[in-house]
Amino acid sequence: MDWLNPQNFIKNYEELFNLIYYGILDGFWPRFLGVAFLILAFWMYFRRRNMPAGILCFLAAAASVYGSTLLMLFRRVING
Repeated sequence: MDWLNPQNFIKNYEELFNLIYYGILDGFWPRFLGVAFLILAFWMYFRRRNMPAGILCFLAAAASVYGSTLLMLFRRVING
């Protein structure tokens, strides 16, 4: 009857969720680049009235934060 216990399923995914959560919050450079690109995106979009550059900087901010997290996740999965 252990296979019906939902805590067994949660234990398998708990480590993965902790890895993803701490991967987003850990690291100076992803946070720094994310904030820098976000400030640059708002400045380009509102101050310079350059919508494509603002959107591009916003996408760069998202890619720097989430891309580094995915890269860290893939490295830990591949290396064990």
